[in-house]
Amino acid sequence: ERYWSEIEGKSLLQITLPGSHNSGNAPGLGSERLCMSDYQYPAFLEAVRAGKAVFLDQATFDERYLRWQINHAVGVAQQLSAGTRWFHLKICDFNPAAPSKGPQALDLSQVFHNHRGFTSAESLSQTLETMSTFLDRHPKEILALGFNNINNNATHRVTQSNLNALAEAVLEFFVNKGFATMGPWDLGKPLRQMVEAKKRVAIFFKGDAGLLPGGVLPSDDYLTEDWSGAMDGGDVQDATAWLVSDLNAQATKRGRFYSLQANPNNNEPAMYANIGSPAPASLEAWERGFLQNLTRVVLQAVAAEPRIQINA
Repeated sequence: ERYWSEIEGKSLLQITLPGSHNSGNAPGLGSERLCMSDYQYPAFLEAVRAGKAVFLDQATFDERYLRWQINHAVGVAQQLSAGTRWFHLKICDFNPAAPSKGPQALDLSQVFHNHRGFTSAESLSQTLETMSTFLDRHPKEILALGFNNINNNATHRVTQSNLNALAEAVLEFFVNKGFATMGPWDLGKPLRQMVEAKKRVAIFFKGDAGLLPGGVLPSDDYLTEDWSGAMDGGDVQDATAWLVSDLNAQATKRGRFYSLQANPNNNEPAMYANIGSPAPASLEAWERGFLQNLTRVVLQAVAAEPRIQINA
């Protein structure tokens, strides 16, 4: 809202939003509630049996491996205050399996942020309330949310029915708060019109575009958020090179919201080996140099190819 007079005539496709990956995975992430469909201790034991890792009991594994799953030093409220407007939300649904007949409303207080099985103390319901409070206090701000990494603890698989229920629950929350509508989206409309139309939260969801509720944006049609084996291969130089190539190949196109996933991972075997040795001891320590270099890399890429438009 501070620069509203400069950007109100632009669309979401014409501006860059500061964003966060795995936004809810802050220091509150823990092993008290495990998302078993994404939990990695069984895979770690396989690596031990194959002679690729040193045995650790489950409690020790959790304590050490958890450090590799925390993505942020602060929670969503502080991220909002710092300027984050795009939130990549990796979640696990702990609602019981739906009955075979009859509708069942999805309880967002039973959905939690998740990374490799570790989950947040804060529920998705609480996160959305935090966002709603922020939007209420700042009437010119607009948020974009991505729901494309989803796990289900009850069934260990995510069906289209699960996605529909989750999308409907998230959309209904923001509709009831006056920050979204059930009507279709047009990403090309100016921000001013979005605010006037009470469309201040763009909600991207994975799933069948013909089955998702009308007020959300099917990611397959509207979002470009690429990933490559170079990003989780354990080599930050390879990851950096791939990001530049993706910028040139995808961020020069128009009509889709382009999110630069600048979040490399160490590979699983290396993480399993590292948690049994002194260093590096966390995701932050491993990728610190990459993060410190990221601004220079992006600015150089944009200078070399002015058509690049990063939306988040």
